[in-house]
Amino acid sequence: MRHGVFRKPEAEELLRKAADGLKEVVRLHKLGNFQEAQRCLARTAPYWVRAAWKEFLEEEVIGADTPESYHPLDEA
Repeated sequence: MRHGVFRKPEAEELLRKAADGLKEVVRLHKLGNFQEAQRCLARTAPYWVRAAWKEFLEEEVIGADTPESYHPLDEA
């Protein structure tokens, strides 16, 4: 984000959520809680996938909004 690669606000917000999730993955891993780290990584993956879709694919390649079934976000 600091390098200007992501510019769209919605993509940046998704990327921030991914970054927060990845920090938690690293924290859990350092604690030796590998199973929870894996679960956290799986929950985090859709955020960076969607961020990339929003920033790079939506308008320039695909020409459509992100389908709801594409890596659904569990924001509960």
